[in-house]
Amino acid sequence: FTVRHFPRTWNRTAFRIVFPWNLAGLFLGLGALVVIARQGLRTDHWIRLAVGLVVFGFPLLALLANRRGGPASRLEPVRPLPLALSAAVGLLCGLSTMVAHAAGVILNLYLLRFKMSPQEFVGTTGRFYLCFNSLKIPFYVAATYLAPVPFLTLHSAKYCLWMLPFCPVGVAL
Repeated sequence: FTVRHFPRTWNRTAFRIVFPWNLAGLFLGLGALVVIARQGLRTDHWIRLAVGLVVFGFPLLALLANRRGGPASRLEPVRPLPLALSAAVGLLCGLSTMVAHAAGVILNLYLLRFKMSPQEFVGTTGRFYLCFNSLKIPFYVAATYLAPVPFLTLHSAKYCLWMLPFCPVGVAL
């Protein structure tokens, strides 16, 4: 619904930079899910630690980058981020979305660097979420076959379906 509401308003450059790395991160996340499930590890502790490190670490990196380059205004052109940082963000987004559905914070902090308008930001994030949440489905099916834990169940499908009518309301708000 978001993509349909913002059909042409999105940042193609930001999407193209992170997309392949995010896709690779899905494979890392698949591997992590299988290892965690097979070993019976308590994932909640590791997920909280990883998300906490990202939430505190990424803004610090952004502050350091801005400090070196002086204050940035909305009118000056966006300086390209180093490829290594974009790759790390993409890999981390893919991994964290597979394991904890927690890529939004990382992606949003990264995309803020592109200084988009609010409509462009929503259109870009909407495309990311549609694309990668759809791509996760076959990865979860694969994880179910590779690990002794079902990642997609009839119960989870029912839970998602009853929320579907609320999507247009959320987009409109």
